[in-house]
Amino acid sequence: MVFRTLLFFAGFSLLVSAGIAQSTGFGRDNFASARRKSGYTNITEVGYATGVNGTANALTVSTVNGFRAGDHVSAGLGVAYLRFSQGSSNVANFLPVFADLRAYIGGRTALMLVGDIGYGFLLDNVENRRGDMYLNPAVGIRTFLSSQSALTFSVGYLSQSVITRSPTNQSLNTATHTDNVSLKIGLMF
Repeated sequence: MVFRTLLFFAGFSLLVSAGIAQSTGFGRDNFASARRKSGYTNITEVGYATGVNGTANALTVSTVNGFRAGDHVSAGLGVAYLRFSQGSSNVANFLPVFADLRAYIGGRTALMLVGDIGYGFLLDNVENRRGDMYLNPAVGIRTFLSSQSALTFSVGYLSQSVITRSPTNQSLNTATHTDNVSLKIGLMF
């Protein structure tokens, strides 16, 4: 249900903003042709990641602070909160810290390529377990709402690894990871 609601909201938001821009000419003279300034940028996103092959579903919230070079590239450091759940009793919480690199192909509404990689800290106190690599490549759309703010929507692959140590042999580690398809909507300014 959460997945459908998020998908509906994302699609509706994109359609409304595109419809307003097309029907009113909003932005054509105001900011569509003006080159956006390089400098500080913040990207804040919320999302849902549905599990694949029996892995847990996740709710995600993330923020990235970094540098935007005109309209085509941004890079920054981000932090996220991931809440994986498979039923009410099987819950895991992570705090990934990651590098975020984005490329934009197009003008006011652009194809967005996202690469997030970092380390996800396990927030739960579980004996013999710790977080590990966080990976979230995605593809999406960025559409400017004004000269400096934009709406983003992306679909991607989300993987959070967990290392489990053997209680009898501390040198024996096993790694497991999630396989999720993530849907995110966000604001960039």
